[in-house]
Amino acid sequence: MKTQTTLSLILSGIFSLSAQAANLYVAPDGNDNSNCQDSQNRCHTIGYAISKMSGGDTLLIGDGIYSSSNDNMNSIPSGSSSNYTTIRAENINNTESKVTISRPFSIAHNEQYIQVDGIKFTGNYEKSIQGHHIKLTRSAFEGGPVDGNTANLVFGTNNHLDTHHILLEDSSVYGLGGRYKLLVYQSRDIVIRRVVIRPDGGWALNQSQPGAGYGSTPEAGVSIYNSPNVELQNVIVLDGMTTAIYNGQPESWTSAFYYPLSSSSPYASANVRTVGSIAMNNIGTSFMYDGPSNRTNITLEHSVAWKPENASGFIAQGGGVSAGLGLTMNNLTLVNIYDNAVANWNNGGDVNIKNSILTNYNGNFYASSSVNESYNVCYGGNSCSGTGDKNIDPEINGLDYLLRIDNGQLETAGENSNQAGANIMNKMGKAGSFYGETGFNSEQSDALWPWANEEKIKRDLCNGAGIQNRGLCSANNTPTLTGYIWGALGNQVPANLGPMLTPLNPKYVKN
Repeated sequence: MKTQTTLSLILSGIFSLSAQAANLYVAPDGNDNSNCQDSQNRCHTIGYAISKMSGGDTLLIGDGIYSSSNDNMNSIPSGSSSNYTTIRAENINNTESKVTISRPFSIAHNEQYIQVDGIKFTGNYEKSIQGHHIKLTRSAFEGGPVDGNTANLVFGTNNHLDTHHILLEDSSVYGLGGRYKLLVYQSRDIVIRRVVIRPDGGWALNQSQPGAGYGSTPEAGVSIYNSPNVELQNVIVLDGMTTAIYNGQPESWTSAFYYPLSSSSPYASANVRTVGSIAMNNIGTSFMYDGPSNRTNITLEHSVAWKPENASGFIAQGGGVSAGLGLTMNNLTLVNIYDNAVANWNNGGDVNIKNSILTNYNGNFYASSSVNESYNVCYGGNSCSGTGDKNIDPEINGLDYLLRIDNGQLETAGENSNQAGANIMNKMGKAGSFYGETGFNSEQSDALWPWANEEKIKRDLCNGAGIQNRGLCSANNTPTLTGYIWGALGNQVPANLGPMLTPLNPKYVKN
């Protein structure tokens, strides 16, 4: 009898697992009278298919555009830690978006263990994630609301850290609308990994003419707001525009990467790391930290700012980043800066920067006296004079590309004769890992370049809503994302996109 009971329990567990692992199918030519579990007899709408799912099921979406009122993607059943509920484009490749959903998309705070893979979301809706253990991979998020304090894609709400363990990986966020393209708000344990973002403007887009009241600041590509435990790894914010106008000119109070902190928030900004990331050709400051000083362990490392218009490479302001609580910057490469390379308006709070390259800036190397700097290389503005600083031209001493240092003095210009400037060669973070999991914040052996899915990303950015005649999408510019970034300094893209190998007896010769 005991044996029969045990066998019954085992069989029950097997049948239960099978029930949780069904595949369902949907296609534009399907029929909503089916149960969706036959690939030859698919459902017609995404909403109907989701209503037939159980936790742990996989919904495979056939190629096409889904825009009916029943194609909203919400009320997704939760999976489990060992069996995610998955919604995936059935045919995924690297050259085009095969599945487009032009309807609202949301994951509620009580939904968990869900993965969305390979889908393009469009429309002037705020795509909203409020659950936990959510993975968004190989997807695109185009467009947002045309007015109000909104975002194209937002993690969290006023629920104070109820949103946690979110992963956005190998994806893009762009298009008209949204004050921010990507907003992480009062959430925790967030990883944004290998994501391309283009800020196309979005504050009060429904007003017909620029001028007073047309735009409002701040606007940003990505905003990390009142949120602890956040990693931005290999994130690119490029070619950003803004709808914020002041006296007929683009407002400089915008940024590519924005880290605000509200004085009313019960949560300090702690353990926020940006690594291997790039702010390229944006209107506004490249990296801005804004708000009061309750910040702990904030780092910006091995990252690049190139050609920010009307603004600085880095700004800290609002009373906020002190030496004891604050921000440390290592191995930055800041090139072609319109204003100050580094500005700190924190009323005495210190900013720490070392092992960095700051070249061709029109303002100061640093603005304000509260910048602790050492072992930096400065050129093309005023000189830097900290411990170990060098005032040499980087572009004849090893800076041929924004992403690595070739042979020259820069190889040993940093502290302890280490490299000055950014090294962005390999992928950061183990693929698919959440914040806190093994390998989530370590450099991988996998090469970052050429950028994965870059054909698909360029097609989406250059054919979608938004700015189509700037930077990567210029009419006279046809390179891939990889070619665009590697060719920024005017040098031919090298055949070897990995780290520069140092010869046994290096001797640098300028051609």
